[in-house]
Amino acid sequence: MKQTLIFAIMMIMMVASILATKIKISEEGSDNIGARVILEREGLTKSMQTAIPDVEKLMKELEIPDQQMTQHVAVIGDVDVNITDISITQAKINDFKMELTPPATVGMAVEGIELGISLNWKYYQHNWPHAAGHGDANAAATDTLFKVAVSVTKNAQDKPQFKLESATLTIGHMDVNFSGGASGWVLNLLKGIFESKIKDVIQQTVQQQLEDNINNQLNQKINETPFLVPMHIDQLDLDLEMDVTLPEPLSVTDSEIFVSNRMETYIAGNHAEPPFKPAPLPTKVQAIGVGNIFVSTWVANDLFYQAQKTGKLDYIIKPQDVPADSPIQLNTTFLKNYLPDLYEKFPDQLIQIEVKVTKAPTFTSKVSSGQVLANTTLLFSIYKGENDVQKAFLANLGLNALMDKVGLKDVNNGAQLNLTGHIQTLAADLTLAESYIGDISIDRFALFLKIIIENGLLTQINADLGVGVPLVLPKGLTITDTKVEFQDGYIHAACYISYKPPTGSIARSFLKTMFLTAAEKRINERYHCAHPLLRRVNQPCKALAMLYP
Repeated sequence: MKQTLIFAIMMIMMVASILATKIKISEEGSDNIGARVILEREGLTKSMQTAIPDVEKLMKELEIPDQQMTQHVAVIGDVDVNITDISITQAKINDFKMELTPPATVGMAVEGIELGISLNWKYYQHNWPHAAGHGDANAAATDTLFKVAVSVTKNAQDKPQFKLESATLTIGHMDVNFSGGASGWVLNLLKGIFESKIKDVIQQTVQQQLEDNINNQLNQKINETPFLVPMHIDQLDLDLEMDVTLPEPLSVTDSEIFVSNRMETYIAGNHAEPPFKPAPLPTKVQAIGVGNIFVSTWVANDLFYQAQKTGKLDYIIKPQDVPADSPIQLNTTFLKNYLPDLYEKFPDQLIQIEVKVTKAPTFTSKVSSGQVLANTTLLFSIYKGENDVQKAFLANLGLNALMDKVGLKDVNNGAQLNLTGHIQTLAADLTLAESYIGDISIDRFALFLKIIIENGLLTQINADLGVGVPLVLPKGLTITDTKVEFQDGYIHAACYISYKPPTGSIARSFLKTMFLTAAEKRINERYHCAHPLLRRVNQPCKALAMLYP
């Protein structure tokens, strides 16, 4: 009984909290919306600040194509100019902010970018005296502004689709310092050409790569990714699948982002809809300056419905399942003071209890409290062996747990959270449903069980909840400054959310793909390195994997 009760309470709270980290949302009244997130622009800007070092690093990996051109230069005439081996050696971002444009466009403005650039150069004068020179140079780009805007929709499979609406990189000032063999006055004439061309090629490269990677490669990766997430509950040996598709497109106001997600649980391979729908979730911010996550009680109730349907909440407790040193034993001798009629009919006999959840447990919440209701039957039988069991009586057990606190404890700088809580009351009501051995009273046993559950078991559960239950967060995700509370029909969590894509993630793969060099892209295409098997066996792919794991 302890196992069932703890599982019921823990799973409701754990599922709500774990799924809250997925960041989802919707408009009021939509069907099958499991959760909603409202992200304010200011809070989102703060969360994205953690990605700045990664962006700076990736900018330095940008492959910039060589430039060959013929330019007419005053005094000396036409000149062939080659600029090669252009690379960004330094990158610093001074300011970053999010820009939101209704109805569904998310943008960012990165200001005050400072770039250090190295390159090789050479020139050849067409006319006599055919002056020529070559060398290297360092350039500094300052007062640089990068702005990008991406709209988000959903496709027929309810997966997000991204479209680059605009991307501009504007380099305000470029200063090139030459070294190498050439007359100073000639280089002074060429300086403006170099600065203009380097500026143009960097701007064009960034814009072209963004357009290709966002409009094509990112959407392709999303479409290839299953949005049906497998889940395994060890306690029940139950395999489930969760539908995390988007029933609605992303919605944007001037100051907030709304995203929706179904978060609907099914038995693996058997997609049966539950006979109930989620209640509407809030559409307005309840905590200023942070992410607002709303998780419907429907998420937990759907999970309970699917689990109960499989019979995985039912189990049998046999005498040998009880440890020898347990103060409670499953035999009529131990229970003779609580079930005297049973002892009189079956003295010194072993007992088996079959626990069956007759109806899916329910989880409801209102302001400041949450409630779990569970109804089970307990079939007491005389146990003489695996194939020799005699039914004695059937009892109904109703459990009612009222929770007055729920929270998230930060145990590792936001990367590891423990779910905490407190159960104010835990009520148990046991009544006789049917006797198979004649007249029998279970009143004493009902009182005995009530005392054990409402006092001893409640104390132990609250002690465990005080320490907290570790939650598994996606790698790279950190959640800090959390505040969790019960509301009418949902749990509300206010928190700061930041995400740095870890090695191996789709987001990280996309970022790395954006900054592959031209040579690396040719290897990737020629040897089909995107295929996971070929990536491991082809030598060129293995080399790429070392650079971009």
